[in-house]
Amino acid sequence: EYTLPKQPITVRLQYTHAEINGSTINAGGINAEWAIKRPFGVFGRLGIGNYNGFNTALGQDLDLNPKSWALGFAVRNFLIPGSRAGIAIGQPFVENKVGNATQTNLEGYFGLSLNDHFNISPGFLIVSNPNNRDSSTIWQWVIRFGFEF
Repeated sequence: EYTLPKQPITVRLQYTHAEINGSTINAGGINAEWAIKRPFGVFGRLGIGNYNGFNTALGQDLDLNPKSWALGFAVRNFLIPGSRAGIAIGQPFVENKVGNATQTNLEGYFGLSLNDHFNISPGFLIVSNPNNRDSSTIWQWVIRFGFEF
């Protein structure tokens, strides 16, 4: 049985360093979750990054400082015990120097735990103003398999 922690607010810090296609990437972020009242919760994410160097895949020198954000709402035990459902909206890569800085993602998902370690989560994703695409909107199904330890 899942029990909520004594503190209803969780905050996580993240950091990533990578060397990809000749570019150096440093990115950090903060995630916050608030269990309003069992089984409802809200979450938010903010991130900022720094991309530098000649990117061989894009064929250009990068000096970027992209930002990202997301907000969402989730419900545990939605229709089926052990499940979770939610909706989230956000902008994954806000940077005017490359592509479209107004790309916005909207996702709805339903997750189901198969056992204590494995879960499956189908969802639907709508991407408006997609970055570096000719189409105005992308509609796609997604399925995630998770392993928790």
